[in-house]
Amino acid sequence: MKFEVVFYNDWNEFVVNQKFDSEIDANKWANELEFDYQDIAIDKDGNDFWKTIYRYYNPEDKELYNGFYINKIE
Repeated sequence: MKFEVVFYNDWNEFVVNQKFDSEIDANKWANELEFDYQDIAIDKDGNDFWKTIYRYYNPEDKELYNGFYINKIE
């Protein structure tokens, strides 16, 4: 049994070519690609504030994604 990582954002999904022997290994690999940064956001009253944004960098297509999930492959 193998596992794959699927990165996603609002408009796209990308299945990575690398396959993993366990769900734990796939999860660990993807989590190591997470980074965060601070950016200014606006609340509903029009006030600005600093917000932490989390993204995942996919080294295969060199794009940023909002998150990921793991698929089990038979």
